Amino acid sequence: MSEEDNYKLKKSKTIRLSDSAITNINYMVNETKISESELLRSIIEKSIAEYRLKKALDAVDSGKIGISGGAKISGLSYRAFYDKMIENGVKLDYGDTYVAGKNLDKIQALIDSSISTKEKSKIKKSIKSDSDDYNVGGGLDKIHKSIKKSKDIKKRK
Repeated sequence: MSEEDNYKLKKSKTIRLSDSAITNINYMVNETKISESELLRSIIEKSIAEYRLKKALDAVDSGKIGISGGAKISGLSYRAFYDKMIENGVKLDYGDTYVAGKNLDKIQALIDSSISTKEKSKIKKSIKSDSDDYNVGGGLDKIHKSIKKSKDIKKRK
């Protein structure tokens, strides 16, 4: 995008500010040595980003959306949003039937078709442990490793 195109995308807005707000803005301009318009733009953009993050964290915390939906709303990458969740103490509660965004029934069917009853029991315990700790990716990683391990054992026999 050229500088001219970028300029065309920006719109002017007129706002009314209190005397104290103007005094604070002037102080900040002198302190930071950036233009008033740059300062106001950065304050507004930061406020919008904080608002979007708060809405996304609230939606994930209430169970309305998952991490990827929260990342989309917040405008962050999946990993950055997940880090913000940790920073803000937002935990996912998948309960007994939901693990890392996947239905436990589908995971169970995969397990049933791949491994022994003893291995299934171990995996179920690790899934429960991981979901209790809110370790989003851990449960699936352990399932994949256990399935691979059991298949390797079957091949050796």
